[in-house]
Amino acid sequence: NSLVISAAFQEAQRLGMTHVVTGDGADELFGGYSFMWGSVDDPAKWKDKRDSMCQKWTFATPTLASFYNIKAHGPFMEDDFVKWALQETNREDCIGERPIKLTLESEPLMHAVGKVVLREAFETCASWRRKDPIEVGSGATV
Repeated sequence: NSLVISAAFQEAQRLGMTHVVTGDGADELFGGYSFMWGSVDDPAKWKDKRDSMCQKWTFATPTLASFYNIKAHGPFMEDDFVKWALQETNREDCIGERPIKLTLESEPLMHAVGKVVLREAFETCASWRRKDPIEVGSGATV
């Protein structure tokens, strides 16, 4: 992940940007990773695992950004937002079966997805795409 983020910061610096907004914390808070889609029959267990993960998270983004004289802003990591998300969202808010597109050109298929609350709040043409790791979406994998 750090290589992809570093490349993005390098390009942002080249373009003269001094501030960027990142999505750090969104996958962790709202079940964006497929390994978080379990515990269907035990939402309390899911919430405990999610909350524990969010209390231990660390992100390299601010440090990486500083190497490029950029300030990274992570709205999903703001204390008040994290507190709200942990208190007010549960598994059923975050994970569900929805029609998604495997590619932007494909027809929607019913599929398990995470970050439902964000996908619904910020609906765009890419909101209902398959979740791929950053290294896949960036083309950095071989």
